[in-house]
Amino acid sequence: MLSACRRGVDRSRPLWGGRLGSAGPALMVGSCAFAVYMGNGMPLPTGDTVPGRLLPISMLVEHDLDMDEFAESIGPGKRYCMITRDGRKLSSYPLGAAFTALPIYAIGAVVSPGLFTEGMRPYFKRRFGDESRDTVASRMEDRAAALITTLSVIVLWLLARSRLGVWAALSLTVAFGCGTSLFSSTSQALWSHGPSCLALMLMLFLLMSPREHWALLFLAGACAGWAFFCRATNAVPIAILGPWILGRHWKHQRWTGFAAGLVVVLFATSWLNLHLYGQLLGGAAARARRMEQIEWEALMGLLFSPSRGLFVYSPFLLFAVVLGALQLGTRPKELGGMCLLGGVATVLLYSAWPKWGGGFSFGPRLLTDVIPLLMIPLIQGMHYLTSRKALIGLWIVSLGLSVLVHTAGAYHGDGGWNGDINRDQRGPELWYLHDSQYRWTLQHAWDAWSGE
Repeated sequence: MLSACRRGVDRSRPLWGGRLGSAGPALMVGSCAFAVYMGNGMPLPTGDTVPGRLLPISMLVEHDLDMDEFAESIGPGKRYCMITRDGRKLSSYPLGAAFTALPIYAIGAVVSPGLFTEGMRPYFKRRFGDESRDTVASRMEDRAAALITTLSVIVLWLLARSRLGVWAALSLTVAFGCGTSLFSSTSQALWSHGPSCLALMLMLFLLMSPREHWALLFLAGACAGWAFFCRATNAVPIAILGPWILGRHWKHQRWTGFAAGLVVVLFATSWLNLHLYGQLLGGAAARARRMEQIEWEALMGLLFSPSRGLFVYSPFLLFAVVLGALQLGTRPKELGGMCLLGGVATVLLYSAWPKWGGGFSFGPRLLTDVIPLLMIPLIQGMHYLTSRKALIGLWIVSLGLSVLVHTAGAYHGDGGWNGDINRDQRGPELWYLHDSQYRWTLQHAWDAWSGE
């Protein structure tokens, strides 16, 4: 393993050739990830994902983007997912998740005709909170979320494997797919983070290609635009990566490819938002107006609180910060350092959000979109990490802890912590040590595994 990892980055190997040319390992990685994500059979009853769950059905059956036909079946506690405009019930969240899931729903409709007509009847018989459990809509959401996250994992594997030995690439893939909120959140429900991470991962994959063609940069720009369509906060890391793209591709004017792809997608999605909502950000516009000044408590809470801290739930990401900082100091032209800056800026943005705890969710869900960015300094600096035995031990321990807590969260929930402790969603509750979501989750999982 060490000998393979110490070879470091091989820039002479084309990204879509050699080892990467075989689809077998990628399919195996994807199959394993999908099986793990689907293994719990436990849908998440959250209102945040209702639009992603239902809008693909509206598009396929009624060819529109409202949720009028579902409104009466959505429980009162989840109706915050809708806003009313011109008498229509529209999503109060960005539409990117629904459009990303649409092809998966369309395949389901082809394979099983009547799935979203006759098969939806049990949904309409359920009222007030039961709509998320064991219906066609919930099962499709579960599969779509797992598949979208699986695609992100496959892209990460391909990128890591093109530059690292098999064991180093595999450990990074496990860390990304099972040791982060991609496992405990995005693979379990259609949060907007899942499609956002897929778009960001594809963008980074294309930007790191040694084949710097205009067409590849156009696709990278299109992915950046789609990431913004999924979550407007992605404008921050994209803006930070902009100067790097401009400087790297200025000589041959290839940066125009990225700009063209970005503009095309932004134009189309902005037109859609203006048509439906009358504003460029669509359903996310109201949330954007709630941003305040950066709060120290929120910043520290997002990173280190025992119920929401990114480095508490995924401690292996500390290596990404260190490696990214080293790259900024020694190789500032590398993408990893810029990705770290993009991640830091995104964290600062969320620390200005009054509800930085993320509501009724698990761990550092709000920072899920930072994870693809932090994987780049890990990929580029993994040879440094694996050449030192002491660091290898710390990496294994941090990876094990990350996988443990996110597995417990995905398969056993948080033991009712959100309802019992975090019911009022106040900042101080996120700092409790004994009554932290972290401890409650592991205790609940231990009780389930031990049969108590």
